[in-house]
Amino acid sequence: GANSPATAQLSSIRTGAGANDFTIQLETGNTAFEALRIKSDGKVGIGVADPSEDLEVKGDQTATIFINSGQHDASTAQEATLKLGFNQSHANDSIGYVKLIEGGGNAFDGDLTFGVPYNNSGTPTTREALRIKWNGKVGINSTSPADLLTIGAGANTLAFGAKDTIRGNHV
Repeated sequence: GANSPATAQLSSIRTGAGANDFTIQLETGNTAFEALRIKSDGKVGIGVADPSEDLEVKGDQTATIFINSGQHDASTAQEATLKLGFNQSHANDSIGYVKLIEGGGNAFDGDLTFGVPYNNSGTPTTREALRIKWNGKVGINSTSPADLLTIGAGANTLAFGAKDTIRGNHV
């Protein structure tokens, strides 16, 4: 409470022979709760006492993971990236990503991109597969869609949007 000492604590909890979990316990409204647990097998739970995955997050009604690239700087475009991957038998990993890319300047516009891993002659590489622009335009295998939906790039582009007289490849 307001006049009593806080009950926040760091704990090592023995869970079996040669196994200890690490916990962080906090207090709110005079009620202690476990906020974070790192199990002896390396699994991490936020709001979860017995995480079943490498990282498990549980909220009351919703769970939010916020990746913030830092303070806006008008001279530098910011990026916030969530990477997903699996190790390979050599130095390069196969990595997919979800990335928010700021447009730069003082516009505060951002594009959401999705990258996927692929085999580039035996070497894992990542390429951008989908981009949703700040203005709602979507590109599949196109990093700069000019229409509502642009599929591909170059001579093999298929665009969905208003037909114009300059380009005949609109549907």
